[in-house]
Amino acid sequence: MGDPETVATPSGTRTSRFAAYILLGTFFALLLYFAAAYAVHHDGFRSPMIYDSKGMIQNNAHLFARHEPLDVIAIIPARPLFMLTLYANYVWKGMDPYSFRVVNAAISAAAGLALAVLAFVVFRMPRLNIPGTAFHKGLVSFFLGLLFVVHPLQTFTVLYIIQREAIMACFFYFAALAAYLAARCSGGGRAWGLFALCGILFLAGMLSKENLITLPMVLLLAEATLFRASFRQILSRGAIFAAITVAVLLVSQVITYNLHGAQTLHAQAILDRLRQHYHEAGLNPVQVVLTQCRVFFLYVVMVLAPFAVQMLLVKAVTVSSSLLDPPETLAAVAGMVVWIGLGCALIRRMPVIAFGLLFSVIVLLPESLLIPQFLFFGYRPLLPMAGILLIVGQVALEVMSRLKASDTRVVPTAAAIAFLAAAVVLAAVTRNQAANWEPLRVWMQIYDDVPSPPENVEKKIYPDILTNFGAELVNIGHQGEAIPILRLAVDLAPHSVSAHNNLGNALLGMGMTAEAIEVYRKAIQMKPDSPELHNNLGAALLASNRHPEAREHFAKAVELHPGFAKAQSNLGIVELQMGHGSEAIEHLSRAVELNPRLALAESKLGSAWELSGDSSRAAVHYENALRLSPHLVESHFGLARTLARLNDTPRAVEHYRRGLELNPHDYSAHNELGKLFLSLSNFSGAEDHFRKALELRPDFTEAKTNLETARERSRPAPARSND
Repeated sequence: MGDPETVATPSGTRTSRFAAYILLGTFFALLLYFAAAYAVHHDGFRSPMIYDSKGMIQNNAHLFARHEPLDVIAIIPARPLFMLTLYANYVWKGMDPYSFRVVNAAISAAAGLALAVLAFVVFRMPRLNIPGTAFHKGLVSFFLGLLFVVHPLQTFTVLYIIQREAIMACFFYFAALAAYLAARCSGGGRAWGLFALCGILFLAGMLSKENLITLPMVLLLAEATLFRASFRQILSRGAIFAAITVAVLLVSQVITYNLHGAQTLHAQAILDRLRQHYHEAGLNPVQVVLTQCRVFFLYVVMVLAPFAVQMLLVKAVTVSSSLLDPPETLAAVAGMVVWIGLGCALIRRMPVIAFGLLFSVIVLLPESLLIPQFLFFGYRPLLPMAGILLIVGQVALEVMSRLKASDTRVVPTAAAIAFLAAAVVLAAVTRNQAANWEPLRVWMQIYDDVPSPPENVEKKIYPDILTNFGAELVNIGHQGEAIPILRLAVDLAPHSVSAHNNLGNALLGMGMTAEAIEVYRKAIQMKPDSPELHNNLGAALLASNRHPEAREHFAKAVELHPGFAKAQSNLGIVELQMGHGSEAIEHLSRAVELNPRLALAESKLGSAWELSGDSSRAAVHYENALRLSPHLVESHFGLARTLARLNDTPRAVEHYRRGLELNPHDYSAHNELGKLFLSLSNFSGAEDHFRKALELRPDFTEAKTNLETARERSRPAPARSND
């Protein structure tokens, strides 16, 4: 007799309980994936934004600060959903790179879960007769998702913030494909619900990144391989394909049309953009196809053996001019023919392997052929990796089936250990890569990888590499090394705003102010609405003592981006130097409100309050500046002056001394410290500092008078007569 509790339990209750277990397991898998993504990338979370992350996000902070979502979407109007997630991030934590990367890690975890679900659906399809129990298939699917999440390629979607769009595309792609396959394996109303879900996910993906355009091709591939459907059977499902693809594409185009304008729908405009891409690349379609055959196999190695190659964000690829130039082109083209031919040959015999091989090619087509000015990007193999992982999963299940022992627990345990070992190796590579995700190191590796001589490399990315590496050299104070690199970048890309801006920064850092001003002006002609350029030009003009012009450009930067703390600070500084105390206080106060870590702004705000006669407020801001930057000389001297006015002579002496330790050549500070010693009747100390002031400036009349006073007061009083 059976268990009475089991007999008494209605089937609906058992189904509900099973569904609850599935949901709970899915939730814990998601948490584990997120923990893994967070752990392996955490060391790079606080690194500054780089490349397009800086250009598209950080440098457009003024657009985010308006709190007009449509202004943010207008940065990349063809990807409104992706841009809205960036805006939500900004609303949450501002421009903090850490928070952007935490969200990217969460999306990466979700994409890994979607891939695990996709794999589980594929492995459970009855027509495929894949060996293994449901537990075995679930175990393998879980580990495929984990391998995806901890793979070093994820560095380019988690830490390179702008490529959130790529990991969002992966999530929507995997989820939509899983929904379609589940619908085809189901029946009745549930199937239509899953088809609708597929369409919704497809639409969301198209509004995140356009490479989901290949999904209809992949659905047809799934029909031909996984369902072994004939051409006539595929045609009979035309209504479903139309509902999922045509309707979604129309809706996405209507949305982007309203955000982006007629060029999204106008065929001639689309062709013009494609011609422009090839013109920028300086390549013809044959060169692109030949080169991409080589790049494809580099991507495969990056997926299967990331520890064996240098994982670069971008790469200056040598262009294949013919099958024999460079020589490895012929082997790559032959390999591509074999890859595709093998996929076609295995459609009936090994459908999952056939699907994986062809999937990895199809999903690369848009970015490989339609964006030829960037032949390689480190994040691109991430979506094709799903096809390769499905092949790995199929092979693992076949091996587990053949190795099955009498004790069935041995096989899944061994499989789990093998997958876990692979995950640990990948995670170690990823963590090391994340720990080195520092802008200078990233660009130095990329720069060092440029082929020598670079004449045959793609011409768009090469000046980008020079521009960004040069900028990082400027950031660490190596302007002399940066200038020739940035001059070459400007020569190669005369219309690059970034190259001009960074060259201007390098020239200004070397004191070549006149040339820096000229370079900044050229950049502003190309991009007149850039707050950063106006601020940088203002700094160069200020260094040339052209205060009214500097004020004009700082004010323009603030007008374009009221939340630009550095521009607010610079505007306050120039107002202070022009003697406009109240205006200086207004802008410097706003600067430290926007960024409380601006030590120089705090110091200048102290100077502004000192100029207005409020020594107490001045002292507060000088002290704030010294807390942020203890070696800021002007703050020590400013605080000493205000403390002297507030009759706190001992502390005033202390700060004069600390300031003079940092800058012993300030004759005015020596004179002021001498006056304090004089007030304390420390005549020898006073004489020492007045004498030092005169050594530094022999014509310093006040110090000469003070020295005479100190000498006179130090003389002993004459003895009184007793008469």
